[in-house]
Amino acid sequence: MSGHRPGIPAPSGRGGGQIRVYRPDHPNAVGLGWVYEHVLVMSELLGRPLDADEQVHHRNGRRDDNRRANLELWTTLRQPAGQRVEDLVRWALTILQRYEPWRLR
Repeated sequence: MSGHRPGIPAPSGRGGGQIRVYRPDHPNAVGLGWVYEHVLVMSELLGRPLDADEQVHHRNGRRDDNRRANLELWTTLRQPAGQRVEDLVRWALTILQRYEPWRLR
């Protein structure tokens, strides 16, 4: 990853082996300016900060393995209540606009 200070492990019990990086200028920074490295990597991959309803999942379960190939973006966005077709279409368009807007062209 480019342009950051070396990361340090999160304190015991507050990150479960995840690595934190001091980046007080980053929109996803918490507390006194620390960002979990996997959040920073995904943010760089996306070219934007993570939204509040997005999480980064470690595919192999190792929370200190922050290689791009090991990370995937998860969202907590839910389908709207009810299953009317117009609701489902609106929900699908929301997902496409957010993650794959080129498919709507």
